Amino acid sequence: MSLKVASLNIHGKNYANGDSKYNDLYTMMRREKIAVMALQETRLNEAEVDTIVQRFPNLWIMNSGNSTAREGVAFVINRDQIQNTTRFVTEEVIHGKAILLKMEWNNEVLELLNVHAPNEVQAKINFIKEVGEKAENLIENREKAIVMGDWNFVEDAIDRIPHHPDDNRLVNMFEEKIEKPLDLIDGWRFLNDEAKEFTYVQEVTNSMSRIDRIYVNKLLFGRSYDWTIEET
Repeated sequence: MSLKVASLNIHGKNYANGDSKYNDLYTMMRREKIAVMALQETRLNEAEVDTIVQRFPNLWIMNSGNSTAREGVAFVINRDQIQNTTRFVTEEVIHGKAILLKMEWNNEVLELLNVHAPNEVQAKINFIKEVGEKAENLIENREKAIVMGDWNFVEDAIDRIPHHPDDNRLVNMFEEKIEKPLDLIDGWRFLNDEAKEFTYVQEVTNSMSRIDRIYVNKLLFGRSYDWTIEET
């Protein structure tokens, strides 16, 4: 049974000309048959979420955050790919920065965590520590865990051009508080070995990085799902 999960930093609800980005998001999710999309920087309030869902009734949106710069994380569910009987529960982990979705799938309950880490190094370290400690209490079964989002750092130098490692304190905190306790594997890197592809381009310097990643519990990844890892 196939489940396509994707992660995207949408950088706000509208383009520079004022057009909604959710027209293109809806088209992409239908075309690519994406069942669950984790969004960061949604910058949506409840009224705006309601407006989008009314316009696209085949989408369910569970959002944490407000209409402020760089805030907001959400899960968008494509009802065309999910049975109507599927049940969802969301829990806010850190307002506007981390949200947990528990959903039924193939007679099991998957636990999906969507995060958007801050930019400054010490703030990132503190954020990873807080997310890890809260996730330990909120995620009931680590063998069903999927953790994704915009991490704003990389674990390995291969995921940056020019190649350079991130702060060891940050990488070590991620391994100690999130990766090892939840027994996670970087899904895209596992499937693509030494490939070099990037999810973010810094236009000023033309540097590139794969800061958007999806991690899956090792046992869950090895199950009979047709996994497709998308980091859009």
